[in-house]
Formats: sequence, C-alpha cells, structure tokens
Amino acid sequence: EELDNFFAFLQCQLRKQTELRVGQEVPLKSQAAKDMWKRFDDWVVPNTKTDKWVPFHTALGAHELFALTDIHSTKFGWDDRQRLTALFIFRAHCRPSVFRDTQLPHMQTKEFWADPCKHFSEKGKIMKHMLDYRRSGNSMQTIAFRCIPKRLCDDADANLVINICNRTCTLIDIANRVIDKIQEYKRKKTSSTQLFNDISTTIRQGKGMGDTWVK
Repeated sequence: EELDNFFAFLQCQLRKQTELRVGQEVPLKSQAAKDMWKRFDDWVVPNTKTDKWVPFHTALGAHELFALTDIHSTKFGWDDRQRLTALFIFRAHCRPSVFRDTQLPHMQTKEFWADPCKHFSEKGKIMKHMLDYRRSGNSMQTIAFRCIPKRLCDDADANLVINICNRTCTLIDIANRVIDKIQEYKRKKTSSTQLFNDISTTIRQGKGMGDTWVK
C-alpha cells in the first residue's frame, strides 16, 4: 500500500509539473492517483506561487529553469568559464529579476569580464545598481536564503546588498577554480568521481560555503 501511494504521488507530481510548465493536463492512470489528486493539489498549490516548489524533474524548478533558459542557453557569446561564472553570480541570490535588471546589462560588456569581482565592490557599478534597485522597494534574494545578513553597516538596504555582493565574489572565485578543475579533468582524463570530489572540496573551501552549496 505504501508503495502504491508513493507511485500515486509521483503521478500527481508529473501531472502538476506538466500543467505548470507545458500548459497541458495529463490524465492520471491509477485509481490511487485519482483519489489522491485533490489532496495533493490543495497541498502543493501554495508553493507553486513561490520559488519553493520542487517539481518531479528538478531541472524545471524556478531557479534551475532560469539557469537553463537565461544563462546556459544565452546568445551573449559567453564561453564555458563565463557561463559558469554567470550561473554562480545568479546563485548568490537566485532572483531572476535582480540578475536581469541589475547585473546582466553590465555582464554583456568586455569591461565586466576583465575583472568581474571589481563590479561587486563597494564602488563597483553593479553594487550601485543593486542598491538603487533595493531602495526602489525590490526584493534582492530568494526566500530560500533564511540567514540573517552579517551587520557590515548601519544602512539596512546597503548592508543586505553588500552581503550579497561579498557572497557573489566568493562564488566568482569558486567558479574560476571549478572550471580549472574541469579543464584539468579533461586533460588528465581522471574519473568523474574524483572530479566530483574535487569540485565539492573546492566549494566547501569558500567562505560561508558548506554542504548545502555543494548540492
């Protein structure tokens, strides 16, 4: 019975995923899934209105789908290192609007890629853009970030933006070291297990990074 309920739950997950991402309604096959659907739908709908919903295929989650469509599949002429760096910049806050409105315009310039982290410094163009965006009443990061920002200044808006920018610089450094590991892996043809372990270790070495970031 427990196994039947589990497979019924997965059918409901697939139906909801198809409904939200494809715009089609897939009929449920098993009676157990049909009996479960109303309860499942009532339970999951509140989360589908936020970025907390996790679909059956996680690549179709809010953050993952944005990464696929707006970063990995971009037409900005970015190379592998730049795409990974852009992905890590997004992961510092996981807000598509922040990425598109305050960061992407700068990331399409040669000046940015000459020294990405400089743009996130206290006098950097992106930090200034982000602060203006915040002071206009906009949210700066996903609700998944539950940590209280470290107090770096008295201005609450500036404090939040500085914390995000500091985290971004940490992730930019990690992105560069990770792509170096990947390139080394290709040259030496080491095992994928070794590459995964090396990347995991590299991420954990970043300030404030841990197992959650490795995932």
